[in-house]
Amino acid sequence: MSTRSIGTRVKKANPVNVSNILVSVLKDLQFESEINFEQLKKKWNEIVGAIWAKNTEPLKLDNGILTVAVSSPMWLTQAHFSKNKFMENINNSESLNIESVRDIIFILDKS
Repeated sequence: MSTRSIGTRVKKANPVNVSNILVSVLKDLQFESEINFEQLKKKWNEIVGAIWAKNTEPLKLDNGILTVAVSSPMWLTQAHFSKNKFMENINNSESLNIESVRDIIFILDKS
């Protein structure tokens, strides 16, 4: 027969957000770059602004090189002029955990 201690309080652990646990596990499994890219995609409108976000889409982030699809040749030309500002916004964003974007490659979206 088991005995129970009466009057003993069980100390509850501090609650932990499940997403924090998942991020930690995924980092340990080398998925950190994918997590960072997903964060970048979610914040894209904030980073480049609404008009740019409607005409561009981040496709991948690989070793500090971001590939972005652009909706038309006109936007492609303009994107090259805005490239340094985009990199500055990404690299200075406190809400992103990206080490650094060293370059952005813009490609014309043919879909």
